[in-house]
Amino acid sequence: RRQRQMCIRDRDLPEVMVFSSPVAGSSERAVYALRVPKPDEKGFRAGTMPSEVGLARARGEPVEPLNVERADPEFLLARGGGTPSLRSKTVLLAGCGSVGSHLAVALGAMGVGRLILVDPEAVGFENIHRHVLGAAQVGEGKVEALRALLLQRFPHQVVEAHVESIEQVFQRDEGLLEEADVVVLALGAETIERRFGKLLATRARVVHAWIEPLGIGGHVVVTGALGRAGCFRCLFRQDAKHGLANEASLVELNQKLHRSLGGCAGSFTPFGVLDAQRIAIEASREVGRVLVSEAHAEPRLTTWVGSKVDLVAAGVRLSRRGEALKEGSLTMDSDFAKADCDGCGSGLS
Repeated sequence: RRQRQMCIRDRDLPEVMVFSSPVAGSSERAVYALRVPKPDEKGFRAGTMPSEVGLARARGEPVEPLNVERADPEFLLARGGGTPSLRSKTVLLAGCGSVGSHLAVALGAMGVGRLILVDPEAVGFENIHRHVLGAAQVGEGKVEALRALLLQRFPHQVVEAHVESIEQVFQRDEGLLEEADVVVLALGAETIERRFGKLLATRARVVHAWIEPLGIGGHVVVTGALGRAGCFRCLFRQDAKHGLANEASLVELNQKLHRSLGGCAGSFTPFGVLDAQRIAIEASREVGRVLVSEAHAEPRLTTWVGSKVDLVAAGVRLSRRGEALKEGSLTMDSDFAKADCDGCGSGLS
C-alpha cells in the first residue's frame, strides 16, 4: 500500500491502477485493473485537498474493476489461429503485386515475425481492384504502403521495405537473402524466377507462386531442402518448336494471353482478385509448412484449377494437363524433380 501511495502521491484521483501477479501452480500471470475514485473534497477548496487526505478518504470508497484485454503476440496468435513459433522466422517476399500483397497479409496473420518486402514499383490505379492496397495509396511505393498496412494490423511484426528489384537486392546485399528462412518469389516472370531459383538453391528454401490468366488457376512450387532435388527449373522442358515450356501450365504453348487497353503500356494478364487470393492462400500454407517442418518439408508442386469457362470462351486452348485436371481441384505433386535438371539435379541420390 505504501508503494502504491508513493506512486500516486503527486497525482490527482481518480487513478487507474494495473496489477500483475503470478498464478499459483502455473508459469502464467494474471493481470487485472481497477479505478480508484475521486473522493469527496468536502472541507477543501476545489483542487487543494492534499493527496494523502484524498487517498485516506478514497480507501473507504468502493473501487471500480476494469476490463483488461491482452495484446501480447503469444496470446493473440494462439487466440487467432496463428502459429507462435513463426515469430522467430524471417520471410523475404519478392514481388508485391496482386498475389504478393495478399500473401504478405496472410503471412502477417500467420505470425511470421519478420517480413522483408522487395518490389521496385508504385501503386497504380490499375492495381486497386485486385490488390490489398487501394486508391488512397496510388503513387506510393508498393512495399512502403504495404509495410504501413501490415504494421497497422500486426504491430508486433517487423516489416522491412526495399524499393528495388530482387536483382538489385542480390547485387547490393546477398546476405539479406541468406537471412531469410524462406524466400518467396511472386514475380510472375519465369525467366527471373528460373535464374534466382538456381542462385538461391544453396542459400534458402524457395517458394514460387504464380497465377494463370482468366481464372483458370495458379501454382505454388516449394523447392527441396538445401542441396536436395526439386526446384522451379525442374518444371521446364525444351520444346523443339517453342523453346522452354513450363510443364505445370494449364494453357497450351504459343498463345496470346495478355490483354491491352490503350496500347502496349496498358498490357496486363487478365485475372481477378479471387484468383489472386486463392493462390496466395495456397502459397502461405506452403510457406508455413516449410517454416514449421524446415528440412523435413519435401519439395512440392501445388496446382489449383479454377473455372475453365472464361478461358474457353476467349478461344484459349488448354494444355493436356489443363484438360486432365478437373475444375475446382487442388493437386499436390512431390515427384516432379528431374535428374538432369541444371538447377538441382546434382542433389539427387
